[in-house]
Amino acid sequence: MENSKHDIDELLQLNGLSRTSARAAILTILLETDQWLTLQDILKQSGVGRITVYRALNILCEKGIVKKLVDVHNKVFFHFNYQHQLIPSKKSDKKESVYFRCTNCHRIILLEDAHVNIRLPEGFVKTGVNFFVSGYCSNC
Repeated sequence: MENSKHDIDELLQLNGLSRTSARAAILTILLETDQWLTLQDILKQSGVGRITVYRALNILCEKGIVKKLVDVHNKVFFHFNYQHQLIPSKKSDKKESVYFRCTNCHRIILLEDAHVNIRLPEGFVKTGVNFFVSGYCSNC
């Protein structure tokens, strides 16, 4: 997806969201990097207030436009979801992604060939899943 005002406006509209300066700023920031960013990173780059950014990120995550990861130390990271579907899958047996986090530089990457298939008992509702492998990346 090209990072343009038109593309961001269209993405928001297709997901039933109005364009706000906070949503546009967050999406612009996330589209300009391939790194997972913390709330603090987004706050520094956006110039938007903490509560406004927090609310905008919540709705963007709910819509599946932005991915949210929480590591084992409860540190939260955000990334644009390039696999975003406008109509979410209703399948409960969707495979979950696995991520690698470098212990030294804190870089996070998706492990393309690693997936976990989770099937919950009937009546259970999944609200979040995060799988991390920790270690040292090839740069460290």
